[in-house]
Amino acid sequence: MENVITALFLLPDVYDAVALHEALEGELADEATLVEIVCTRSNAELLALRDAYTTLYQRDLVSDFHCKSDGDFRRLLMSIILGIRDEDPDETIDPIQLRDQARMEAQLLFEPISEKLSAVQFSSTFVLMFSNPSHLQLRYTFREFEKIVKMETEKVISRFVTSNVAYPLLALVRIAKNKNAYFADLLFQALQNSAVDEKRLIRLIVSRSEKDLGNIKTEFQNAYRISMDTAISGDNSYSYRSVLSALIRD
Repeated sequence: MENVITALFLLPDVYDAVALHEALEGELADEATLVEIVCTRSNAELLALRDAYTTLYQRDLVSDFHCKSDGDFRRLLMSIILGIRDEDPDETIDPIQLRDQARMEAQLLFEPISEKLSAVQFSSTFVLMFSNPSHLQLRYTFREFEKIVKMETEKVISRFVTSNVAYPLLALVRIAKNKNAYFADLLFQALQNSAVDEKRLIRLIVSRSEKDLGNIKTEFQNAYRISMDTAISGDNSYSYRSVLSALIRD
């Protein structure tokens, strides 16, 4: 119960900063938490949580992350955590412009396949191409790329990309395609663990409760044929779940 009460009383940027600090303080970084938070927050939210991290720990989040990560995983998340990704443009953007840009980027993504480059070179290309475009632009690019390769982008990544960066790249694809479905899947996974991932479950619901939890509930229901409330409140031995259920029903 303490974890959920703490989550409810902390400001969102402070709560994220605490979670990232916990993810970085062990001998091995908790990459799942790093990806979940860094890859789903807006530029403004990333800036706020970096400031909160500095205030709380008198340390720089970017420097701490740099020390606890390496390779393409570091390159990808560092580029995102700096908060310079293009945000989704408004509805006045020309779809032809998006499509033309997508076709060019899709060809660049295809080059490592057509030229039979190594997994390392393949991964570096994908990291470069995924780092800065808006989620809307990425959706267009994935659509054009999948026309070329006749395969889902997720399957291409699983087949060709090195294991150390496949997880965040797959997360970015899923977030760009359907962010609500991505969160629904994380919630389902947290509930399926033999030892329920309490902190993640709490963080996912509390952090989305005033944003898009209603949409996530719909995706959860559609994907797993059970309501999120039923799935979470099913085991009454966890007292904190009654609080989460109240947030879901709100």
